[in-house]
Amino acid sequence: MASAEQPERQLSDLNDLEIAEMTRALKDSEASSRPLVGALEPIASLADEYEGAPTFLAKIAGLGQDGWTGVRRLRGDGDCFYRAFAFAYVERLLKESPAAAKTALDKVESLLPLLDQANYAKDIYDDFYDPLRVLLTSLSPTSTSRPTAASLLTSFNDPETSNSIVVFLRLVTSAYLKANSDDFVPFLFGLEDDPRFFESGTPTLDEFCSFYVEITALTRALEVDTRIAYLDQSGAGLTGFAGEGTKVDFHEFQPESAVKLGCVSQIKAATNHLNETFVMRIKIKEWVVDSRRPEGRWAVSKNYVEGVGEQDVVKLRLGTWNIWFDTHVDCDSRWTHLFDTVLSEREGEQLDVVCLQEVTQRSFGMLLERKDVRSAWMIVDFADVLERTSSWYGTTILVRKSWMAKSGLDHVEASLTRYEGPMGRSLLALEFSNASGIALRIGTSHWESGTEDMEIRKRQFLTAARLFAFPSSFTITEEAPPAFPVSVDDLIAAPTFTVPANVPTSILVGDTNITFTAELSTLTAPPLSYVDAFDSLHPIKAGEDPYTTHPTFYTTYPSSDPARRADLVEKRIDYVLVREGEGKVEITEARLIGNDPILDSNGGRKGDPRGRDGAMYPSDHLGVVVAVSTTRGKGV
Repeated sequence: MASAEQPERQLSDLNDLEIAEMTRALKDSEASSRPLVGALEPIASLADEYEGAPTFLAKIAGLGQDGWTGVRRLRGDGDCFYRAFAFAYVERLLKESPAAAKTALDKVESLLPLLDQANYAKDIYDDFYDPLRVLLTSLSPTSTSRPTAASLLTSFNDPETSNSIVVFLRLVTSAYLKANSDDFVPFLFGLEDDPRFFESGTPTLDEFCSFYVEITALTRALEVDTRIAYLDQSGAGLTGFAGEGTKVDFHEFQPESAVKLGCVSQIKAATNHLNETFVMRIKIKEWVVDSRRPEGRWAVSKNYVEGVGEQDVVKLRLGTWNIWFDTHVDCDSRWTHLFDTVLSEREGEQLDVVCLQEVTQRSFGMLLERKDVRSAWMIVDFADVLERTSSWYGTTILVRKSWMAKSGLDHVEASLTRYEGPMGRSLLALEFSNASGIALRIGTSHWESGTEDMEIRKRQFLTAARLFAFPSSFTITEEAPPAFPVSVDDLIAAPTFTVPANVPTSILVGDTNITFTAELSTLTAPPLSYVDAFDSLHPIKAGEDPYTTHPTFYTTYPSSDPARRADLVEKRIDYVLVREGEGKVEITEARLIGNDPILDSNGGRKGDPRGRDGAMYPSDHLGVVVAVSTTRGKGV
């Protein structure tokens, strides 16, 4: 019996999951129709894609003015960087003398023992290496048949040749990371609990390191000086500290004794941009329900809160917590307990703003799925700002909508500022305001973690402080030079600088990764004079070490590898720092959370062999909760 014909579904009938799946299928279909490596086009051809987008057009024009003449488009299949690198590498050698190709071939051949050392099967990696070997040999002095530009492009559009070269470069990158683990271990994730990265023949890169680390390893292995530019919207509509805003900034990878290689990468966002003046505006999302989608959907907030009144005092309970990216031993239970804690509706436990570090794809997805987040909170949306891999972790801030209404605040803006440093860390900042001006700025970071990175952290602290110390709409022009030092170098060179008076109260929170408390003097000493909120209510007593008193790290999860970490002690590295602006500030509460084991449904402790006394805890860090009140100034 024939079934009745189903009515055609409209786009408005689809739920979010169906729309996402349809979008992914369209992108895959579009990508598969493109060549692996496209023909060379004039650099101005990019302008056709960005008609009506002045920031993009200005940056494209700037590339042309700086001598960039062409662009090749690559298939966006997840291998585009390795393929772009390989093509640019060989194409550059095509223009050099045969001796340069012989040097490159010798360099690649010298890396083969690294693959053996990593226990990659020789008969397998030889198959992947062979196409690159053939190309490099054909360019060397002994070759009688040198390829042309056209034949090179044909080779890279042959899937077997092109994909083999990509796989070989991935193997080289993995082997180099393993052979130089002392240089890279501080930037790899979860090695204490998951040894697969060092297992024989396992090139598991994505789960253990950021893409930045992969680029660094590959360029060092081949000793190739590489410049990568990100063509994005950064600088559009920004004021003050955003710099020129219409120049494409290049990220330099410069190994010693390196040859020069340049390429332009056209992507949505500068995920690895480390220029300390780079600021990107991002979106705040809230869950809305309308007649077409009764199940609700995430939408960009514009009029964040309606019907608010003016308040002379803004009262805030804020929590910050590094939630630990680790995915072993029932991480979902850990994160569920942690989220239940910071999103609690219980009287006396409610937080108004929650700042989280080490948020991963998985834990961020859990947040988005929670009904309490959908109904009561606004959340920073990374989806159309950052290109996140499976190994990504970062920061996020949640804002309780009822707190904004109660505080008389109807607008919030967010910015993401990339720090200098090899780990790609950033400052996520929110600015709360209403028609009278800015009331409060809050920012969270997970600062550089290497013990040798004190100078980098200092520059990152000053980057954050500089952002928070600027008045709103403080436009830098030649006609109106700033009274406040613009760059971090200026701040270091002028330690007695004067902070402008007309700035709002600012709160800077997160995992500082400091190696001793005095590192924070960059922020706590004059003229910035940030106050340690916890210490203001729990001052250090005579004879106590401020670094180990009231510790927030290594308390719940002591070292799981005593042989490697026996020298590590419990320490305090998670902070809430408050700076008084035009208004006056009072800190009325400061406490640590997360030091109790997680209980099961029967009231017993959940187990984790790595945890203190074999118990499971919400994180390897403790959270910090503070209550702050600040009076409104005259309006910034």
